[in-house]
This record gives sequence, C-alpha cells and structure tokens, in this order.
Amino acid sequence: MQLKDVWVNFKASDLYQNLNKAEKRVMNKKKMIENVIKNPSLKPYYSERYQPKSNGKQKNMTNVLVGYRMKLDDISDDDDIM
Repeated sequence: MQLKDVWVNFKASDLYQNLNKAEKRVMNKKKMIENVIKNPSLKPYYSERYQPKSNGKQKNMTNVLVGYRMKLDDISDDDDIM
C-alpha cells in the first residue's frame, strides 16, 4: 500500500476537512510519512523503495507499507432499517 494513497484518502476525509488552516499546514504528506517512519509498530513494514514483480514486469514504488491493504468501507443499507 503506497502512502500517497493513504494521504489522498485522509485528505478527502471529514477529519481533515474539519481542521483549520494552521492544523492543515502541520498535517501534510511529508509529516505523515515521517510519523510512519518513527512509529515503532509500522517501521518494520515501511519501505522507501519497493520493486515488486507483477505480470512479469517490475514495478517501482516509493514510500510503501508492505503487507498492508486499504480497508474498503462496505456500507450496507441494512443499517438504516428501523
């Protein structure tokens, strides 16, 4: 999972949208990557450069959490029924 995808999802979230301008300046992509690198539970999974092979071709990815996937929100209409 690339950290730029995590950043894009975070930036589109309500949590980020409700921050004021000063807090948004502090919560930037570079700072988020630094926090991941410093986090002891995520540090073993972080790779600055990752080159997996896919369909016989090698990809070149930067700032990756290896072994993690994005969690998809599965919202069902059953929750709205009273």
